[in-house]
Amino acid sequence: MKLIYKILKKELKIIFHEGNSSIPTNNCNKILEDSDGIIWFLSAGKGLIKAEKVKSSFTTIYPRSNNSNIVTSNVRAICEYAKNKIAIGTLDGTYLLGLTENENAQYTILNSEYFDNKSPIGNITLDSNGEIWLSNWLNRSLPILNTSKEIKNSVNKIDPNKYASSSFRCSLNDSNYIYFGTSNNALYKTNKKNSTSYNVPSEITLKRDKFSTNLGIIFCLKKISSDKIIVGSQNGLYLYSINNDSLTAYQSKKDPDLKFYDTDIRSFLLQDSSLLWIGTNGNGLFKLNLTTLETKRFTIENGLSDNFVYTLLEDAHGNLWMGTNTGLNKFDPASENFQFFTGKDGLGFDEFNTNAACKLSNGKMAFGGINGLVIFHPDSINFTSKPFNIYLTHFYVNNVPAKIDSTYVLHYDQNYLSFQFAALSFFRNEDLHYAYKMVGLDDDWILSGDRRFTTYANLLPGNYTFQVRTTYPNGLWNEKILEISITIKNPWYKEWYAFILYILLTSVMVYVIYYYRKQQRLKLQAIRDNIARDLHDEIGSNLSSISIFNEVAKESAVRNDDNLQAVLNKIGEYTQISQEGMTDIVWMIDSKNDRFENIFIKMRTLASETIGVGNINLTIHFDESLNSLKIPMAYRKNFYLIYKEAINNLLKYSNCSHVIINVKKTGEFISLEIIDDGIGFNPNETRGNGLKYMQKRAEELNGQLSIHSIIGKGTTIKLKFSL
Repeated sequence: MKLIYKILKKELKIIFHEGNSSIPTNNCNKILEDSDGIIWFLSAGKGLIKAEKVKSSFTTIYPRSNNSNIVTSNVRAICEYAKNKIAIGTLDGTYLLGLTENENAQYTILNSEYFDNKSPIGNITLDSNGEIWLSNWLNRSLPILNTSKEIKNSVNKIDPNKYASSSFRCSLNDSNYIYFGTSNNALYKTNKKNSTSYNVPSEITLKRDKFSTNLGIIFCLKKISSDKIIVGSQNGLYLYSINNDSLTAYQSKKDPDLKFYDTDIRSFLLQDSSLLWIGTNGNGLFKLNLTTLETKRFTIENGLSDNFVYTLLEDAHGNLWMGTNTGLNKFDPASENFQFFTGKDGLGFDEFNTNAACKLSNGKMAFGGINGLVIFHPDSINFTSKPFNIYLTHFYVNNVPAKIDSTYVLHYDQNYLSFQFAALSFFRNEDLHYAYKMVGLDDDWILSGDRRFTTYANLLPGNYTFQVRTTYPNGLWNEKILEISITIKNPWYKEWYAFILYILLTSVMVYVIYYYRKQQRLKLQAIRDNIARDLHDEIGSNLSSISIFNEVAKESAVRNDDNLQAVLNKIGEYTQISQEGMTDIVWMIDSKNDRFENIFIKMRTLASETIGVGNINLTIHFDESLNSLKIPMAYRKNFYLIYKEAINNLLKYSNCSHVIINVKKTGEFISLEIIDDGIGFNPNETRGNGLKYMQKRAEELNGQLSIHSIIGKGTTIKLKFSL
C-alpha cells in the first residue's frame, strides 16, 4: 500500500503521506492501534513507525481581514467588548472578531485617519462607558473607539509629539481614572471621557524611593485597595500610593525574603485580595502574600514547562492558566501541580505574548501569541492518560551489573549503587519527566527531567526504598511508583550477635577487674594482717617483756637487790630487738626496696653485723644478674625473714667456725643456701617454733625449704622458689 487512507462516508481520504506529515515513507504493510490510541505502521525498509492521535479542545484563530487574504500572526492585546465579540491588537493592526459557538470568526479590520491597518497595538482597554482605548506603538497615539466601534478621536491629536518618547504598554481601568504604564519609566493617568471631551493622559509626578528610580518598561498594573496599586516592571515590583503619589519598592537588597529586585515582571493575578501571583520573564512564577510579604517561587524544577510566564488567568475552580514560551500551563494552587499543553495537544503554536490574554464572559479564555489566537473553555481541557508502570532496567552494585529484582540484601561494602529506569509508555514518551528519591536518605523527590539514571555512593548500612515516579506527557504525575527495597547489612562487628558478644566480654572484663581488685584487696588485707601479726609477735611480745622487766626493776630498786643490773640489761636487750624488728618491718613495706639489689644490701648488713663480728669466717656469693629483678613485698618479707631466722639460729646453736651464704638464679628458680660447719642437730628433735615459722614462710613463697644437718658435721639450709 503506497499511501495511508481513511474511509469517510464511503470515500477514501488521504490522511498521511510523505508530503503532509513526518512519516518517512509511503509504503505500509500493516496498521495496528494499541490500547493507548497509538497507530503503528509496519513499513518495508523503514521498520516500525509510530503515529499519535491528537484530541484537541483548543481552537486556534488566525486573524484575517474580510477583504484581505493577509493573515496577521502576532497577537499582542485582547479585549472582550461584548458577548462573543473581541478586539484584537496585533503587530499588523486592530481586528474586531465576532465569534460563533464553534469559534468561526467574522473579522473587521480598523482603518481611520488616526489609525491604519499597519499600526502595531500594544494594549487595549475597555472603560465603563463601553468605549475602547487603543495604544498604538508606532505613532504613540491613543485612539478611542466609541460604542459604534468607530475611531472618531485620539487623545493626543492636538499634540502628536506629546508621547513621542514612550508608548503605553498596560492600563488599569479605575472608577474615575485610567492609569497607563509606559515603556519609558513613567506612569500616566487620565480622567474618563465626559459628555463633551476627552482628557489627555498626563504623567504622574512620583516621589520615588532609591530602588524605584528606573522601572524601565511597565508591563502590568493591579489595584489592591482604594489607595494602592501594584506596579510590575522589567526592573521589579513596586507599590504606588494614589493619595501621595509615592512609589516604593516591594523589595530591597537588604531583605532576603523578597526575591523581586531586578526581576522582569510580566503579569499579575490577585486572589482573595491578599494573594498575588506574579509571572516573570525568566524567573518563573511567584506567590506573594501581600499581608505577610512571604514568598514562594515555582520554576521548571517544580513542574513549570518554562520560566517565562507572560500572562495569568484564573478559571472558575481557582486554577491558574499561564501563557509561556513553551505552551500553556495549568496550575492547581492547592496541590501545587502543573499541567502543560503544547502543539502536541492541539495548540496552533507554543509561544505566547505579554499581556495578550483575556477571560471571556462565557467562561472561555483567549491567549494571544506569535502565530494567532487560542480560544478554549478550561473545563473542556481534560487530557488524561491511563496509569503506566515504571521498571528498573539496569542495576549496578559497585559498578558490577546485578540481576533485576524488587528486593536486594547487600553487604556493608556493597554500597555504591547505580539505577537505570524507564516508563512503559509509548505515548509521547519523549515528554515524560522523572523524579526519584531514596527513602531513608532523601527528604524529598529529586527532579531529573528526562534523565533516567542515578547513582548513590557510600550508603550507610540500613534499610532503604528507592522510588521512581514520572509525569504524564502533559506534566501531571503518574499514580504508579516504582519501589525497590534495599537492605545494606551491618558489618559483623555491628550485628546484634556482636553486641551480645560485646556485652559478654564487657561483663567478663568487669568481673575480671572486680575479681582482680578483690584479690588485691585481699592481698592488701593479708599484708596488713601480716604486719599486724608481726608487730604483735615481734614487737608486742617484746614490749610485754619490757613492761614485766620494768616492774621487776622497780621492785629491785626498792629492795636494793643485786640483780637490778641484770634486769636493766634485759630491758635494753628487748628494746634493741624491738627496734630491729620495727626497722625490718618498715624496710619490708617500702616499695623502694623491691629489687634484689636492695635485698642483697640488707642481707650483707645483717650478716656482717652478726656473723662478721665474731671468729666465724663468712663467705657470701650473690648472683648479680638478680640485682634489677623486682620481688613483691610479701615475697621479699618471707624471703628475708627465712634468711634472718636461719642466721639467728646459726649464731645461737651451730657453734661453727665457717659460714657460706649463696643466692643464685637457676632457670626460673631462685635459691638461697646457708651452709655452716657447726655441731649440727636432729631436725626432728627441735622444740622451738623457729623452724616451723621458716617452713610456713616457705609455703607462702610457694617454694621448697630443706634442712640437712649431720651431728658434728654442720647444717645446710636451702630455699628454692620462683617469682
